[in-house]
Amino acid sequence: YLGFFGEMAAYDNLFWKLYMLVLRVNIYNFNYEKSVSFVRNNFDTALLDNICQDKFLISDFYKSGFINSEYLKYLVRLDYLQDSTLRNKKGYRFEKANRVYNGKVRELVLYKLMESGVYFSNSFAELNEYKTQFDPYYSTFTNPFYKTSLALKITQKETELASTQTGKPAPTFTLQSNRGKIYSLEDFRGKIVYLDLWASWCKPCRAEIPGFKKLYAKYKNNNKIAFISIAVSDGVNDWLKALEADKPEWLQLLDKDG
Repeated sequence: YLGFFGEMAAYDNLFWKLYMLVLRVNIYNFNYEKSVSFVRNNFDTALLDNICQDKFLISDFYKSGFINSEYLKYLVRLDYLQDSTLRNKKGYRFEKANRVYNGKVRELVLYKLMESGVYFSNSFAELNEYKTQFDPYYSTFTNPFYKTSLALKITQKETELASTQTGKPAPTFTLQSNRGKIYSLEDFRGKIVYLDLWASWCKPCRAEIPGFKKLYAKYKNNNKIAFISIAVSDGVNDWLKALEADKPEWLQLLDKDG
């Protein structure tokens, strides 16, 4: 166990260094030549040329935060710098991952890309477009978990989209206000409901408060409109402190369960 942990920690540290290098390149938009030289001059070039190895998968950082995220972004960005027309090519990240990775690493990266595509799909059109991009690679998976898991996630996403399409009744909720009263969405049936999702730690959310106050002041006497703010991913005490500081007059609810 000690040997395994030592190897895992060594790989974590190694790929954390490479992650920081490519992150700097990506953030500061280095040109192609500077991007390549900066990374290769500060890292083991032999390893860079053989970075896709199944043994590295013992490192959680390698498989969850590096190989399928920032490093793939780096590789795709290099291609874009050489050929800007690739930016308009749908599914290019899948194509790139399929071409440069191999073995278990290739399957993991493709699965993570597919999983992300499904999760962030906001419409059936977007989801179906992703499914078309998946087709050339989905059938090549040898790990049955990836196929089963992805099929389940697609079904769940389709169910979610079906219940949140324009014209459909909104998904209901029941939450507690800062004054201790329980409210459900059904309480406002027949009204235009303006839902604001925010958090005390979210600076852009807090910056919107003055504008929200003006909007509320304009319509607060219109009984056909209801304004509701729902704090998400927030702590009770931080939420209450933010309300005390910002002093919003409209209904404030807290989603404690995410």
